[in-house]
Formats: sequence, structure tokens, C-alpha cells
Amino acid sequence: MKPFASLTLSCLLYLLVSSTQAQTIGFLKPEHPQDIPNFDDLGGSVSNIGDIDGDGYDDIVLGVSTHGSFRGAAYVVYGGPNTQLSDIDLERTTLNPATTGFSILGGGNSYLGSTVSSAGDINGDGYDDIAVISIHPSHVYVIYGRPRSSLCNIDVSQKALDPATTGFTISVSQSVMWSVASIGDINGDGYGDIAFGAGDQPGCQGPVYVIYGRATADLSDLDLSKAALDPAVNGFSVIQSQGSYFGTSVSSAGDVDKDGYDDLAIIGTNQGSEMAYILYGGPKSSLKNLDLSKTELDPATSGFTVSANGGDWQGTRTSGSGDINGDGYDDIILGVVLNTFGKAYVIYGRPRSQISNIDLSMTTLDPKTTGFTLTGGFVLDGFGHAVTFAGDINRDGYHDIIVGAPYKDTKQGKAYIVYGGPTASLNDLDFRSSILDPGTTGFTIVGDVPKGEFAYTLSRAGDINKDGYDDFIVGALDHGIGGAAFVVYGKPKSDQSNLDLSQTPLYPAQTGFIILGNDFGGALSIIKS
Repeated sequence: MKPFASLTLSCLLYLLVSSTQAQTIGFLKPEHPQDIPNFDDLGGSVSNIGDIDGDGYDDIVLGVSTHGSFRGAAYVVYGGPNTQLSDIDLERTTLNPATTGFSILGGGNSYLGSTVSSAGDINGDGYDDIAVISIHPSHVYVIYGRPRSSLCNIDVSQKALDPATTGFTISVSQSVMWSVASIGDINGDGYGDIAFGAGDQPGCQGPVYVIYGRATADLSDLDLSKAALDPAVNGFSVIQSQGSYFGTSVSSAGDVDKDGYDDLAIIGTNQGSEMAYILYGGPKSSLKNLDLSKTELDPATSGFTVSANGGDWQGTRTSGSGDINGDGYDDIILGVVLNTFGKAYVIYGRPRSQISNIDLSMTTLDPKTTGFTLTGGFVLDGFGHAVTFAGDINRDGYHDIIVGAPYKDTKQGKAYIVYGGPTASLNDLDFRSSILDPGTTGFTIVGDVPKGEFAYTLSRAGDINKDGYDDFIVGALDHGIGGAAFVVYGKPKSDQSNLDLSQTPLYPAQTGFIILGNDFGGALSIIKS
């Protein structure tokens, strides 16, 4: 693996390097960048985004934090019909904003693109927007979607975003930027909202900031070191105790309690236990700044926690939400990397009256009532390092999930795609003894090159080719020189099969396509309406 590329979310939950200000999601910043090869890697963040140009096809965005000697970049690649989609080698191909996509560039040593995400439709103009993190300076850039005729390549080091036309910038002083995500509409006002985790050293207690979407005329640049958020107007913050690594991962939790407000998932630790905090959304009048070191979540009113004793856990992550059992409540997925066999936990959404805090070291999930567990098949294969809801890839009406094992078979990597279905059909799966059936339970994809770390990152891709089936993206961090992202098309169960990409490459007209990185590193995400 290339230097620094392996230091990702899985270790940041317990790793603190006090000698620099460089703990990030995709890498550690070297003290002497001139001593490090100009490598390009894909990996570190997965999330949703949307239809940025309003053409009816979902688009994808790829973060490249090491681009141009750590200047960083994010690449937006447009969706389209199969006949227009093809493999892309970004070392040899320049994206065209009028036809194929566009790029967002950072300044020197800014590590822009360490995390990329959807911003939903943050200004309510009908076009989905993008959120991109840079590390130095500690900024979140929110970039508006627009018609293709208005889209262009962006260099934020040369021209600031304009809140009235192109986007806005959120600044955080002396903080580590962990993660950013679209969280749906947490306050029910009709605008997409975002959350991002920013931990100041050495405490790493957060905060996680929630920024409300509003009409373009009401949006402006924010400097959170000078002005606090107002929960009644523009957002709120959440913190935890010192050393909790709070906010290393943030994600939408969908609407887990079906109250009409989207909810928020935050990852951290608490007294040696890995923790997922699920905060309920609600009207602005009910939302407030929270200090979770002083106030516990209440499952009946404010939210709940999912925890387990640290033990041999190497870290936890969450990404996205979906309704895996079709009961009308959104569910969440947690991936847990262990020193033994990794796990992924799917936890069902339910009415608040049935929700309680869950301690996974004391409680076994019940597939008929509370959720189910997936267990990796091999020791130290990284199972659970990346998890995501994939949308409905086989169009059976149930959302499906993907779990990555990027270190399987000497880091060749493997992705496990597990179908959703009615609660009665769902069960725990232990891949030490079980195999997936493409016709009934799911399928697997094996990476195409040794040591490529296939499935290091995962994301839903929306319906990138508009064929009615949701698609997904698999990132391979160490694929070749520049990393790679594989876009895999959804299709009926009858057409699905296990794939070994070293034997059967993707075919853009039928099964999917590959994007090869000139300078990928740090993040992968989708733009999904």
C-alpha cells in the first residue's frame, strides 16, 4: 500500500497523532511532502449526492486529496445512457463540463477532496449540490448544481465561491475535518441539510455541525470560529467528551422513526466503547445545540445509541440509509472492523415506542424484530471497512446493502452485495460457512488486481444510466498508480452473477465501467437525487 493511504477512518477512531494537525479521513499529511512520491489514491469516504445538471441521470463525484502535490481535487462525472458511458482514464482524459463532467481544484497542500458528499438540494432550486472538504484551510465548499451550460471547472484557490451563484464556503478554525454528508431534510423545511465532523486537537470531541439548507438569497459564507450557529435559523452543533473521536463519520440515518423528519447518525467512542449516535430530526423549534457528555439521548424524544465494548474493535463506520425490509421505516448499517472476523450490523427503523439503546456486546440482533448481523469469512480481511446502502439494484422494491472486505486475498479485495427483502426472509449471514446466491440472497465481486484493495470504499450511484435499476460504485484504493472506481449497473436477479473482475472486466454497454485515477485519493461519492 502507498504511504499514508492506509490511515483511514477505520484507525482514526483510535489514532491521534499529536505532532501534526493532519488527522484526516483519507491520509495523514506528511511533515515533509517533498519526501513522498506524488502518488494518487482513491479511498476514504462514501456518501450520496444527486442529479447536478438536471438531465435526469444521476452523477458521481470522486475526491482526490493528493492531486498536484496534495493540492487536491474533486471530479464530477455525469451519468447518461449506456451508449454514452465508457471507461475513463483521468490521466489521459480531461473532463468537459459540457459533455462528461468537471473538476474542482484546491490550493497548495490543501488536500481538497479528502471527503466529498452530496449536499442534497441545499438551496431548493431543483438541482442537487455537492459538499467538498479541504484540510488546510479547514473548509467545507458547497457547490451548487446548475444546468450544464452554467457548469465549469472550478479552482477555489483562484476564485472564491459566490453564495448568490456558485456556492458558499464554511470555515472552521484550527480543526481537523473528519467527514461530511448530506443528511436529508432534518428540520422538514423542504431544503436539503448537511452535517460535518470537525475535531479540534487534542480533544477530538467534535463538534459535529449541522448546516440547514435555505433559499439561495439566505445563504452566505460561514466562519464558525467567529459566529455560533443558531438552531432556529441556520443550524446547530453537537459535541461529546474529550478524546471521543466524535464525528469521524457522519451520515444520514434516513427517517428511522417515520415521523416525517430525517435523522442523523454520528460515530464516536465513549469510555472505550465504539458508539453510533442516532439523533432524531424535528422542527427547528425542537432542535438545539447538544453536549452529549452532559446530556444522554432519550429514545422516546431525542435519539438513541448503538454501542459495543472496544475490545478488539478497530473502528466503526456508517454510510447512508435505506429500507431493507420494506416496512416504511428507514434502516441503518454499521460496519465494524475487528482483529478477528469483521461484522456489519443492519438495524431496523421502528416507531419511537419500540426503539431503545442497543449494546451489541450484550444484545444479539433478532432478524424478525430488531435487525441482523453479517460476519466476514476471513480473519483480518477488513470486512466491514466500508458499508453502504446501494439503493434497489434489482428493482424488487427492497433496498440492498454492500459490505467491503478490501484486504481479502492479499488485498485483492471483495465486495458482498446482500439483497433486501421482507423481514421474514432476512437472516444473519456468516460468510465463514455461507455463500451468497445471486438468484435469491446476493452476490460477490472480486477485484481485478492483486493488492488493489478493491472495496476499500463503497457508494450507491443512483441510477446513472436511467434504466430503472440503481447502480453502485466500488473504490479500489491501490489499483495501479492512481486508484480506481468501478461503477456497476444494477439489473434483475435473474441476470446477476458472482463476478471476478480479473476474469471478466466490466463492459460499459452492459455491466458497468471503470474510472482510472490520474490523481485519486481520499473520497468517493455519488450524486443521487
